[in-house]
Amino acid sequence: MFLKKTHAEGKIYLQVVQSYRDKQGVSRHKIICNLGRLDKLRKNESAKRILLELLDLLMSDADKSSKEEHIQQRFNWE
Repeated sequence: MFLKKTHAEGKIYLQVVQSYRDKQGVSRHKIICNLGRLDKLRKNESAKRILLELLDLLMSDADKSSKEEHIQQRFNWE
């Protein structure tokens, strides 16, 4: 899974997307969740708190060894 930025009407929207292969072996994407407009998410303290809690729950102390790994995990939820 990964985060996808979509541009529409001058705004940026975020989606959680899953990659998979169909029966013919063609790579496809399935939208798992629409997170909303990036500008609104950045201003929303509740959204930030939820995402940080989710990140904290998914990562063990061993995974928090470097800041770069920590940031990368935010954007690659596999």
